[in-house]
Amino acid sequence: MSRKRPILKLKTQEIIPSEYQETKTFWQWVMVMGFSDDVIKHCNERMGDSAWFIKALYAVGLYKGLLDYQYIVANEKYHGLWLEFKKKDQINKKKPPEQDALIERLLRNGYYATYVYGCDDAINTFNNYINNKI
Repeated sequence: MSRKRPILKLKTQEIIPSEYQETKTFWQWVMVMGFSDDVIKHCNERMGDSAWFIKALYAVGLYKGLLDYQYIVANEKYHGLWLEFKKKDQINKKKPPEQDALIERLLRNGYYATYVYGCDDAINTFNNYINNKI
């Protein structure tokens, strides 16, 4: 007598790349496309837990909420582009108030500033910016 085997339903979960992996891929794309002379990556990540190092960064102008990338070329509408990377799964997560405030300030002063969720979103936003679609 043969017994039926139960059907196993496996849950599949999408693997979400880290913010570091996404920004690294974006930077590689920037370099391949020839934009690296005009894109600035800001050193705003916590590099270790050393209190003196963090204080030293703040002493030379680093401040909380600084966005990740700046493209220093104007398009037809804006003076420049600022991008703040977040992981793809953080689209509905509350953002740091310092970053929200800086994005609002940049928008008021003629820059395009926004959150991007992963490398693909960053590339699409960048292309839309340079092609004057935003």
